[in-house]
Amino acid sequence: SAIGRASVVLVPSRQDPWPLVAVEALTIGCPVVLGPGVGSAVDLQAIAGSAAVRMTAANVTSLASAARLARMQAVPIAAREAFQPGLVAAQFLGILGSPNRA
Repeated sequence: SAIGRASVVLVPSRQDPWPLVAVEALTIGCPVVLGPGVGSAVDLQAIAGSAAVRMTAANVTSLASAARLARMQAVPIAAREAFQPGLVAAQFLGILGSPNRA
């Protein structure tokens, strides 16, 4: 896949609550750059650590800086495993079956 050959995946979104491409990249072990509008950036960083680098501003300089930093990072095993389809499906079904859901 193209993501598998990349040294870093850029997601410079100005507005995206949960970009699936970032999850796909981390699952195959590719670090990501997250734009200022990626709503899940905090969650992704909690799982991927330094392999999920946030842009400091919505400009080319910030994108290039974040990409240089991200490409030197290794994606932790926990991040690679966190979004495996079976695990995600089980968690989703657990949420649907929860009596506390809205």
